[in-house]
Amino acid sequence: MLSNMNHKEKIGREIINILLIFLWVYAAFSKALNHHAFVWQIRNQELWPVLKELVIRLLIPAELTTAFFLLFPRTRRIGLMISAFLLIIFTIYIALVILHFFPRVPCSCGGILEKMGWKVHFFFNVGCLILNITSLLTEKERRCAAK
Repeated sequence: MLSNMNHKEKIGREIINILLIFLWVYAAFSKALNHHAFVWQIRNQELWPVLKELVIRLLIPAELTTAFFLLFPRTRRIGLMISAFLLIIFTIYIALVILHFFPRVPCSCGGILEKMGWKVHFFFNVGCLILNITSLLTEKERRCAAK
């Protein structure tokens, strides 16, 4: 029974990891494929100029690096931590948008996410964050059990 639960847990963890890999690869490629629009949208955000340039230069590589780390068991934990960090930052940003913290908000999301309303996007991010944290916790349990 225990090995059956471990098998189901492992499958669940792998499904979550695949979903997160897809999320980050999709997000990065949708920005890269329409890079001019991505840069314009970030530069029109209500952020400090230095932060805007950091986002433009680092977001796509960060998303791809996160997906890469999630691919391999040896780097998965760091990938899950980076993924959770990015999701927390994006979710806080969306919450601030919903609360009308910014006077204007050009959406810098790409693809399907761009079509979502802010509230739907918020709950999508919260769902991804819950899955991410679940996978991170089970990864930690797996590592502890393996020692």
